[in-house]
Amino acid sequence: MNNRENQIAIKDYNRTFEKDINALMLRQWNESFRHKDKFFGKIALVNNEFAGVCYGYPQNNYFYLDEICVVEKFRNQGLASSMLEKLIFDLNTNDQKWGGVRTHLLDNDGSGPELPRSKHLFEKFGFEFKKIIPNYFAKCNNYDYCPDCGHKPCICSGWEYELKFQCNKRS
Repeated sequence: MNNRENQIAIKDYNRTFEKDINALMLRQWNESFRHKDKFFGKIALVNNEFAGVCYGYPQNNYFYLDEICVVEKFRNQGLASSMLEKLIFDLNTNDQKWGGVRTHLLDNDGSGPELPRSKHLFEKFGFEFKKIIPNYFAKCNNYDYCPDCGHKPCICSGWEYELKFQCNKRS
């Protein structure tokens, strides 16, 4: 698909898209979508069709970015970048005084994040690597069997990335 032919919109997350998000999460990660309290995120639409999601929730004074995912047929159109850019802008300019954004990337073999494109995406926006969290996904997701590492229980680690906000200025 050509970007010039498509009308792309980035909207605030709302529960209307839960069925679409759940289907995407099941296809991509083999896990169900779980709406949490104080949930916040962005939805990408291409020609009014659900194309992706970027969401998270407050964790201490940071926003924890839990997921960013694009429907396969809409990948390579800049949707992940557009959602992340809009999310960061909104978090950095609202009345909540966020310290920044944190996220974790999958590492199932000890060589680094499994999704180098994700690593590149976050680094492009100024996220910095902070630490490796051993067995992160087993601890946080209680995976009985992990489709990524193939172990029971999951032994995948998380690479924590962080984007610190200098201050929240309102223009």
